[in-house]
Amino acid sequence: MGLDLPAPDHTTLSRRARTWSPRARRSNRQSVPDGPLHVLVDSGEIIAHVMTDQDVGDASQVEALLDQIDNDSIGQFTADGAYDGNPTYDAVTKHSAGAAVVIPPRANGG
Repeated sequence: MGLDLPAPDHTTLSRRARTWSPRARRSNRQSVPDGPLHVLVDSGEIIAHVMTDQDVGDASQVEALLDQIDNDSIGQFTADGAYDGNPTYDAVTKHSAGAAVVIPPRANGG
């Protein structure tokens, strides 16, 4: 994609997860630009978060993540193949009916 985004690796995140506690949502957080958002799951600026245990699938949390986004319009939702399924498409459509959903097929998808 040609993006040079700083992001911690999985080992760093796992090590920090033991001591991290999310802050309550603040009304004075950094503002989100006007217009449709392009939401990329798992990378970039954090605009929503959900902490789960190992028994919860990522795709089941899409609606909870989208509910945290103040902007009413998502232009594009991009995620990896783990999010490919009706619950993800339904949650994105419910939040922003005109949003494009970009999810590459899973490597093991026939």
